[in-house]
Amino acid sequence: MSNYYYKIRLYIQMLVSALSVAFGCYPLLADEPVLDGFWDIANPIDNPFNIDMIAERDAEGVRTTEFYMDGEPFNGKETRMYAVYSRPIEEGNYPAVLRVHGSSLDKLPVEVSEYYAQNGFACLQVDWEYPSDKRPGLQSSYVAEGRMTTANYEAIDPAVDVMRNAILFLRRGLQFLRSRSEVNADEICVSGVSVGGQLTLILLGIEPEIRAASVKYGSISGYPGSYFGGIYEALNRVNDADYKAYWLERMDSANYLENYNAEVLIISGTDDVFYWMPTVLETWRRIPTEKRLLMWPSVNHRFINDETVPLAYFMSVLGLEKPWPEISSFRALRTDNGNRFEIEVEPGCEVERVTVIYKTDSRDRFRFQRDWKTLNARMAGNTWVAHSGQPLTRDGQLVAYAMITDANGRQSCSDTVEIPELPVWRDFTATSGLVHVPEEDHFNYRGEFEEDHRSFRYSGNAHRDASGAYAWQGNGAAVIPADADSKFVFYGVPGVSEKHFRLHGMARSMSGDSGTLNVSIQWNDQNRTLQDFSQKLTQNYQPFNIEGEVPHGACAGTLVIQSSEDGAVIDNIQSSYDHF
Repeated sequence: MSNYYYKIRLYIQMLVSALSVAFGCYPLLADEPVLDGFWDIANPIDNPFNIDMIAERDAEGVRTTEFYMDGEPFNGKETRMYAVYSRPIEEGNYPAVLRVHGSSLDKLPVEVSEYYAQNGFACLQVDWEYPSDKRPGLQSSYVAEGRMTTANYEAIDPAVDVMRNAILFLRRGLQFLRSRSEVNADEICVSGVSVGGQLTLILLGIEPEIRAASVKYGSISGYPGSYFGGIYEALNRVNDADYKAYWLERMDSANYLENYNAEVLIISGTDDVFYWMPTVLETWRRIPTEKRLLMWPSVNHRFINDETVPLAYFMSVLGLEKPWPEISSFRALRTDNGNRFEIEVEPGCEVERVTVIYKTDSRDRFRFQRDWKTLNARMAGNTWVAHSGQPLTRDGQLVAYAMITDANGRQSCSDTVEIPELPVWRDFTATSGLVHVPEEDHFNYRGEFEEDHRSFRYSGNAHRDASGAYAWQGNGAAVIPADADSKFVFYGVPGVSEKHFRLHGMARSMSGDSGTLNVSIQWNDQNRTLQDFSQKLTQNYQPFNIEGEVPHGACAGTLVIQSSEDGAVIDNIQSSYDHF
């Protein structure tokens, strides 16, 4: 949509809105609501930018402006956005980039905006990071109730979460770009990094007019392996299935994929600890539009402010450079001498080299920081071929992918292939982390400790013993030595605000008759109410019980069990609560 028509449309919307008020009808040209208006923002006529310029400078053919402007009202209060905008000084109609930073921002990297402008793009960065006195320099101002990317996140109403305000800020930034006479509104791209990549995956489904996007370290909300890992743990502490659905419908980027029009480049590293490789690959597979993948081997969340690759990709998509290289097929075959890899490249690619990147690992799960090896492929007819002589163990798993580098140094990767096919770690999908919360017993037999579980945490010398020596029933029990560092922790004790709750189980001392069991539940209400319980133990198993009213506003708690004197062993933990 050109700037001229964009502005005309705003004036028509203003006129129609006025008429609708007069005649009691709805605006005819309003956009289709997304999730009942969850992401809606007012147009710049109803909500003017009200720009206050902070500083402006010209250097090397680039003009850079720092300024404040009004954002969308949020959580019942006004907002102000801090932004940096760079563009070429020479008059023209330029493509543009909305650059989306990651979490824990100190200050916007001005050099990133200037880099794009030096290469013929207008570039806007807006500060969506949560305001803090600890942050140096200029920042945006708004009030939110939650921070999705922090530890101990609680799944409060997404309508007041910082991540929703971030999306509203980004939409406001797009409005700003489309209003500029030097910007070609049909050629706006988005480059998101880390949490900014996660935000970009949502934004692409809300703003289908975006031309192209680079997502560096971001994924749909798979579990494990993204910031959403902790969020799923938080959701598993909520006992309302309808609320979970409401929350994920809005904040899971997987729900927006079908609305994409943009071409997308996914960039990540095999060893990224925030966005795990299996989840990133699943994200790439599910994007329905033209797409490319770049998976850096043995890289963990690096090159955050390096925009070299996104810039080159945008120039390719916009026809300013040759098409981005692409691998059309990648196969792995087991042979008598090891493995044979065959790679085919899309016609027209000026191939500099083709590399196979692979590792061998256990089949049971994906592991970080494994030794990724590389093989240089050679041409054999129309196919690139490489060989690996490394045999697999009986329980071994080979994971491999191909990378092509063209004459301009641009790179693209294939999906992985596996021998044997489909290892467990490839089955991490967008819903695999969301477990069903049983209505009566949240431990759902996990409290028998026959198997380990991701919701259980052991610190110090505390551990699960499966020998049968300590168990009350079966073979499993949790052993908690008598020291301050040894704890058994369970995140996700369920409860309903102001309703009755009960936790019970079996406990004994590790040795002797002087052990003490110390149990506490920290509820997730605003005052962090604690419920404490202590019980003397003997060498014989005896029941323990902690119960009471769930504090007002709480829906979940964290259970911590410690011991003193002779230590403690616990087994068969169960919980129950009143629903109504």
